[in-house]
Amino acid sequence: MKVVYIYAAIGDSLTAGVGAPEGFGFAPRYRHAAQEQLRQPVRLATVGVSGMDSTGLARLLRSDPELRMLLRHAQLISVTIGGNDLIAAAKAFLIDEDPAHFERALKTFKPCYESILRQLTEVRNGRDTPCIVRTANLYNPFPGQPVAVRWVARFNTYIQECAKSYSNLAVADLHRLVSGSESRLLAPDRVHLNARGYQRMAELFDRLGYKPLG
Repeated sequence: MKVVYIYAAIGDSLTAGVGAPEGFGFAPRYRHAAQEQLRQPVRLATVGVSGMDSTGLARLLRSDPELRMLLRHAQLISVTIGGNDLIAAAKAFLIDEDPAHFERALKTFKPCYESILRQLTEVRNGRDTPCIVRTANLYNPFPGQPVAVRWVARFNTYIQECAKSYSNLAVADLHRLVSGSESRLLAPDRVHLNARGYQRMAELFDRLGYKPLG
């Protein structure tokens, strides 16, 4: 019997595929990988917004009934969020070199990220079909800046710790993937991934597996 899986890709510009030609971003490549592994059709619905930060995504999940309905019926969900929280702090830091910008960004990010993961679980309440959630930690587009290295690590530590509370969730180590390969995997803007970077990202998510879906 043929089963059609619904894959909901939500988040920021990485979900939208900014930095690569249309169709060569992360979400369609991951959909293809999932379809190959599950050996069933996978239908992709993408809600990726350039500039989206954790506050915006948490708010969107609370207020958008169509998005909540999509997530309620999805068997596979991917989330990319947090990069814009960090970038906004980095831009403010460049003006006055006050590390408090990063401290405030992390303080805001923590409850928002936890809210996002909690809502992705709660929206599925009452559904007896399995669902898996896949997210990623943050890579550092400014590897030569010690302050960026330090704060990316702090954000990523929290992401990993928060994810432990959710049995259906796994975190892809995007930081490790990009570190040392920035020249090959980043787009000319040096912030987003390029087509090769998104392909590697999709492969990274694919390696996290699909149990209990298949």
